[in-house]
Parts: sequence; structure tokens; C-alpha cells
Amino acid sequence: MPKLFNGNMLFVDLTEGTLEEREIDDDLFKRRIGGAPLLASLTPNESIGMAAGPLTGLPCPAGGMAVACVESERKHRFAPVLLNAGLELKLTGFDAIVVEGRSESPVYLWIRDEVADLVKADKISGKDAWDTIASIRKEQGDQRIQVISSSKGPSASLDYVSGWDGIGFGGAMRDMNLRAIAFRGMGEVPMAAPDAVLSKCSEMMKASAKIVGQRSGVRSLVRQEAAARIKGLKRDRACFSCPYPCMSYAETGDAAHTSALLMDQVSIDSLAKATVGGDLAAPLVRLHRNGFCLRGDMGASKASLDGLVEKVMAGQEGRSSSDGTFDTMTEGVGEYDLIAAGYVLGVCPRFLGLMQPPLTAYCELLDLATGREIKKETILALGNSLMMEGRNGRT
Repeated sequence: MPKLFNGNMLFVDLTEGTLEEREIDDDLFKRRIGGAPLLASLTPNESIGMAAGPLTGLPCPAGGMAVACVESERKHRFAPVLLNAGLELKLTGFDAIVVEGRSESPVYLWIRDEVADLVKADKISGKDAWDTIASIRKEQGDQRIQVISSSKGPSASLDYVSGWDGIGFGGAMRDMNLRAIAFRGMGEVPMAAPDAVLSKCSEMMKASAKIVGQRSGVRSLVRQEAAARIKGLKRDRACFSCPYPCMSYAETGDAAHTSALLMDQVSIDSLAKATVGGDLAAPLVRLHRNGFCLRGDMGASKASLDGLVEKVMAGQEGRSSSDGTFDTMTEGVGEYDLIAAGYVLGVCPRFLGLMQPPLTAYCELLDLATGREIKKETILALGNSLMMEGRNGRT
């Protein structure tokens, strides 16, 4: 078993209703490193999956990301799984989860500490993404469970947060009759030289704090005019082990969910450009709860907010998914090579693309944690190969 990984994956066949634990060959880790390249090698056609990167779960800058994947028409598309979910996924004991087929009745996948079950989801089949999350946490008796849930639209929600899934992961789940993937992990991350690893992580965090400076919250990602239309912005927060608090809580006016954590700068800017006046938080929350995110320029239609939301949910306006290999939550944030490297390493692509920390520092950390040399050029080449596949399909 390689360092930083558990050495196995979970394979789920919804058609047959079976779950199987499979070993991952050590040579595959050596060739594919982890994250998106590893997942691309494990997912069959017309499937979905999630995988941790080698640095997922380490206390290095932005080292809390796992990768979600949709495989369709022989192409892979990837999105970042953020907050605490990447860490929790790795601590379940599975390095990757792959799901194929379609269940006859609604189910959700429940994973914890190398144990997995398909649970009947008839009681939540009509609920929106956020109510699904609340119901599963109540049913399993743990508010810290990480839940990725599907709804009417193509985008999934993670723990009441949307905007990370521009690849149609939620829509693929819905088409599989898979209402949610819920997981909770309490394991450990195996590593070589743990003291040296922690020392290097501390050094990198101190350097990154200087790079981030005073930048904070969703205001630091959107145009000033758009930020001014989000009323009731409260405190900012970051994902696990990230020095950049790029998300902000906002009041929703919803009695069941009084505040929402906003990370979706693309949808915020799109709503602001296409409408005149009005608080953006409430309509954005309505879209997110029903599985919709806005991708691409909708034009300056200057419609009312309510009217635009209705058109989006009816499929008459806006694109809810991007066309590239990687989700566009990273749109406009910096160096594309670094963004691709994040999907290999398990490091937030938004942080890498916007802050542009030295990639060599992450490679040095990998060397310490794995006991073998992994060069920057290897990471960049793997990221580039994923982009080529996204344009051309598998070879």
C-alpha cells in the first residue's frame, strides 16, 4: 500500500444493488499519482466517481480537496469536492468510489470506516438538495456527515453549498436514481516521516498566509457591483486547511435554512449582469436548492430576478454546466496549469490558480510524505494529459 493512500476503492453497481471493495494496484498509484488521473483510470463508461489526491487530508495550504468525476461518451469531466468532504472521504478508508448502473428505486450511498450500504431513499425522493442533506443527517444521527445530494437540475449540492459542480454530477446521480452520497471518516492518513511532513506543512502555511494577505470572502472573487447586491453577508470561511477564506455566509430569508455559504462566484456575476436590482442571495439559494448553477454569459437581458430564475429552472435560460475538462468554479482565477495540478494533488484549484504558490513546495511535501521523488514536471504532465483527453476523448 503506498503512503498517503489506503490502497482500495469501493465499486457500486446500482443495477445489481451490489457493493464491492477492490484493491488498487500499487503501480497505478506510481503512474497516476492520485486524484483525477487515478479516477480516470478507474471509471468505466457512463459512470460517476470520487477520489482523494495524495495531499488530500494533509494540513498543507488548501489540502482538503477530493475530485468528483462524470464519465460519459468516453470523456471525463472533473469538479472539486471541498469543505471538509475531501478529508472525510480519505478517512473512510476508500481512496476512490465508483458508481455505475441505475437503481430501480431511489437510494442513497452511505459510507463510513470501510463499511458501505445502499439505503432506501423513498422518504426523501421528492425533497430538494438541501432538505435531502438534513434528512440523511437526522436519519443517521450525525450532523457532521458529509452529504452530496441531487435534485431537479444538473448540479449537486455538498452540505448546503453549491457552485462547485459544473460538470453535471448531480444530474448523473439523479438519472441513476441515486439521491445522495453520504460519508463520514475517522481513519488516518498513512505517511512517511510524519514529523518532517508537519514541519513542511507549517512552513508552507506561513508562506501562504503572506500571499493571501487581506483577501477574504466571496467579495474577493466577484465584481464590486455584484458583491453590493448580496445583502446580509456575514462572516467568511475557508475549507479544511486553507488560508484563503473565499466563501461567505449570507442571509437567505428561509426559515428552514436561515443562512447560506456562498462559493459560486460565476453564478453571482451572471445573475448580476443579466438582471436589474434586487438581492442576489435569495434567488441564488433557490437555484442551488434545486440543483442549478449558472455557467457562461447569459447576456445583459436585464430581466427580473424572479423571471430569470423561473427561466433557468425551466431550462430556457443559462447553462448549468461547463464544457471543459474541469469545472469553471475556477473561471478567471489564474494559471490553468496550476489549476490542473490541483486536480492531481488534491489541492484546491481555486487557491492554486488565484494565489499561485510555488508548486515545487507541494512536490517537496510529496517527497517527504511518500518517501519517493515526484517531480513538478510529472504533475504538470498528468494535468495536461487530462485536458487533452477532455478535448479529444480517450485514446
